[in-house]
Amino acid sequence: MECPGGTGTAARGFTVVEILIALAVVSFGLLSLGLMQGKAVRSVNDAFQRSQATALAAAIVERMRANDPALLSRYVGQVGHAITPAIANPGSVNSAAQRVQADLYEWQQSLASSGGRAGLYQAVGTITKNGAIYTVTITWQSNTQLAEGAASTIRTAAFSTQF
Repeated sequence: MECPGGTGTAARGFTVVEILIALAVVSFGLLSLGLMQGKAVRSVNDAFQRSQATALAAAIVERMRANDPALLSRYVGQVGHAITPAIANPGSVNSAAQRVQADLYEWQQSLASSGGRAGLYQAVGTITKNGAIYTVTITWQSNTQLAEGAASTIRTAAFSTQF
């Protein structure tokens, strides 16, 4: 195609349709990138919460193993957010039985203080016994924000270990 004026050179450049198609492709790519970033942030938060739950469960398991095996059944129960009655601080620890009380009190305090910005919100620890097997389960409310400024969904997450 010749340029007006008869210079004999061909017109160069992009048409409006080509520009609109390129703009749509770039926009779709950026939108996808933003959605993947949001998913990555949620996955990192979930992994952090699970690692906190693992550490809290390991802490009480080690306390139980360090105490008198005859007193393990005294650990059975539930501690944490809004559990009544709360475990009282035993003060000084002079016996293995008081050590159980102190361990549960300190574990309850750890569960309660784990609810920071990305922590275990409303964490509850449960210790159950089935035969000779003890199970430690920690449940918490996982707050997953779907999009910036959007409503959040709260789901219950859990971690369990047995020994």
